[in-house]
Amino acid sequence: MDDNNRTINYSTYFDSLVSDVNLQMLKVILPFLPIKTQKLLSIIIKITELKNTIILLNSPQIRTTGIHINGTGNNLNDMLDAMKQFLSPSDIEIMDIFMTIMELGKMSGDEQNEMLNNYMEMFSGISQNN
Repeated sequence: MDDNNRTINYSTYFDSLVSDVNLQMLKVILPFLPIKTQKLLSIIIKITELKNTIILLNSPQIRTTGIHINGTGNNLNDMLDAMKQFLSPSDIEIMDIFMTIMELGKMSGDEQNEMLNNYMEMFSGISQNN
């Protein structure tokens, strides 16, 4: 949120750390400017974001703990969930299958057998109804 209690839609959490409403507004107007101005303004925006990134990475908290999203476990599942906003529906489906396979790999042999048996019962019920 900015100072006026408006929500700013950043692309990613990291963008919210190195950008502000002023940079977002410059990005919005960029396509409406003359080409020469677009080029110069694009460079100014990226240099400003780079400067903000350097300041962020040199801050005491980030230097000791790194960049973390509050409220998440900062684990692989949280990372994959955060990536989904940039994926197509078919890519999300593939990622979900990948996550299921990873979870299956973490289970003991008995847990895997129980889960597979549950799936087999579910699918056999579907095929018998058809």
